[in-house]
Amino acid sequence: MKKIFTFFLLSFVLGASAAFAQDVAVTDAKSLLEAAYNKSGGTKWENVLTLTRQGTLTIIGTEIGDLDGTISQANKFPTHSVVSQEIGTPMGMMSIKNVVTPEKAWMDHSFSGRQEIPNDEANIEKNASPEKNLLNDTETTYTFAEGTLDNQAVYVLTYTKKDNTHTRYYDKTSLLCLANKVESENGTSTQYFVNRMDKDGLLFVSEIKIVQNMGGNEMTIKVKYDEISVNPTLSDDLFSDK
Repeated sequence: MKKIFTFFLLSFVLGASAAFAQDVAVTDAKSLLEAAYNKSGGTKWENVLTLTRQGTLTIIGTEIGDLDGTISQANKFPTHSVVSQEIGTPMGMMSIKNVVTPEKAWMDHSFSGRQEIPNDEANIEKNASPEKNLLNDTETTYTFAEGTLDNQAVYVLTYTKKDNTHTRYYDKTSLLCLANKVESENGTSTQYFVNRMDKDGLLFVSEIKIVQNMGGNEMTIKVKYDEISVNPTLSDDLFSDK
């Protein structure tokens, strides 16, 4: 149980894209990321200092059956993030809280206690736009190609980070990021971006289907955000080690 949910928490990423027709030339990784960033709100992303999301989740295919729960996330860019989950199980309610701060990162699990996360393994989004985060990462080399995803023509962006191989699939017409696949030594996790919500001219992913295959065991996680708030006031207690 601990391994399954730890993998989910650490592999979770923000996502946002736009649903507009393409009117720019896409010829390489940089031009793809710049086009997707501009279509999704462009420089408006720089005004997002804090972000909260709340919703529901369903986990299908666990060893103890299908599970339902809630999820809430808060970000204070570029330094703090917290993801909290409350999941009903046959043994009772399970709580999972994953926190990243400049000082340290950890996961609190109601069944197994606290797990400290090494700084080099902690995931923190420095900007609300995933494309902007990738553009700002000057240490990573991106490979650009054209291909298909479920028989749909796409641009394919591939890169390696922290020994994991990431593959992002962008619709060739709308520049929507359709999916993000992460391959690691634990297995494969593919996030399908199912729906989006427009907030203040920015398009946030509001519904995600995550398909994980670890050691031949497949599990599906469905996340749906009902509320997304841009620049809310966040208490320091959200990220406190207490």
